[in-house]
Order: sequence, then C-alpha cells, then structure tokens
Amino acid sequence: MSNISTEIPDLSDTDDMNLPVVVIGDTHARPKLARRLLAEVEAAGMLSGHRLVFLGDYIDRGPDARGMIDLCVELQAKGHMMLAGNHDFVLERAMFATEDREMWADRWKDKYERRLVESYGLTRSERSGLELADKLREVMPLDHQEFFQSLPWIFENDTVIAIHAGPDPDIEWNAQSSSLAARLSANPMGPQQLFLKLFAYTTDYFVEGKTLVTGHASDEIPFVAPGRVRVDTGAGDFDGPLTAWVSDTGSLVKVDQ
Repeated sequence: MSNISTEIPDLSDTDDMNLPVVVIGDTHARPKLARRLLAEVEAAGMLSGHRLVFLGDYIDRGPDARGMIDLCVELQAKGHMMLAGNHDFVLERAMFATEDREMWADRWKDKYERRLVESYGLTRSERSGLELADKLREVMPLDHQEFFQSLPWIFENDTVIAIHAGPDPDIEWNAQSSSLAARLSANPMGPQQLFLKLFAYTTDYFVEGKTLVTGHASDEIPFVAPGRVRVDTGAGDFDGPLTAWVSDTGSLVKVDQ
C-alpha cells in the first residue's frame, strides 16, 4: 500500500529527462511536511507530467528520518530524482566507506547525527561513531541502505541544473559537471559542491540557457532570479516552511510547519 496520499506520476518507464521539474528543498526528516507539499503541488495542477527533484538532506534534525526515507524510496522507484545532500553523503560514508571509514563515522556522529538513530530504534549511548554506524547497518532496512548508496550528486537536463549546495564558482560548469555526474571528487572531505555554504549563497554564477537550483543554505525567503533559484527555506534549521520551485511556470509552492 502506498504511503503517498497524492497521485504521484509514475515515470519509471520513461527516459525523458526534459520533462518539467518540481525542485524541493532540504526536508530534514519531515515526511509529513513533504507529503503536504506534494499535495499542494498536485492541487495547483503542477504535479502530473512533472519530475520531482529533491535536493537532499533527508535525515537529521527532524522527528522521522526513517519515514522520510520510506517516502524517498517510493518516489525513487517511480522514477523521481533524489539527490545527495551533505548529511546523506556523510551517513553513506560512515556506513559504507572503503577508506577512512572510522574518520567518516566519527564525523557523522559528532557533527551530523541528530535524531536519526532514534528513528531506527537505537540510542547514541557511549558507542564510538564506528560502533554506532555498524549498529545502524544491522537494523536499517536493505532498501534504505541501497537508497543512500544510490544517490546522484546532480540533476541536469536541457533547462535545469539542480545540486545540493552549488557549483564551484571559480570553475566553468562543463569542467566540473562530468565529475559530479560520475560521483567523483578529489577532495578527501567530500565534494564541496555538496558541502560549502559559500557555493550555495553565490547567486552570480550562471550556466547559459539553464536555471541553477540549489538548497543547503537556508533563508526565510527563497531567492528567485533569471537563471538562479535557492529554495531551502529553513524546514530543518528554524522550523521554516518547505518550498518547491516549478520549472515550466516559475512558480513557488510552500507549506508551513
């Protein structure tokens, strides 16, 4: 039985990546808020015929990370695009890294994990980061583990580029897009296009003919200008609204907590 009350389009059989998109900001473990936003998008007539693109950070801070990942897995199975945020990236490294896993696990526990393990029935206790990550792997459903391992770093079609934080403003887009699409980064601390708030706040970086849409850096009011959109309105930072941007209409849809 579906957990989604709205009629989500099933795009699993289409390879048309140039459908108009609905780009949704950082959800941070708030599946009820995400479902309400999807219902509002549907009510506005902007869900059918559109691909959903979530900008990442599905976990931490909010009350129901497990429920959020249940929703993400279902949306992904319908052909919608779930991108990696820095929180998701660090958790994946903590659980599955083949190098420096202890470092990633400590980083995850110390700087990122907030209420996530509780949603899977665990407590932080005095375990090390590595022990806590191992325990989480024991109890996390396999489809949730596969979800974190599958997340792309960017979405790009003929008119839209979506990425969690943003491109490196000192590098021309074509020089970084291929490595991001291949999920390759030379930075041992992770791809900075997922981590640096400076990249997210940069609003004078443009790719000709495309609109760049990002999350990560929260603000009470979304930033919308020709070729540049920021949609993280603080759902995970200060109990702000969750916001979506619709590519073919330029509309913003939001729901308050």
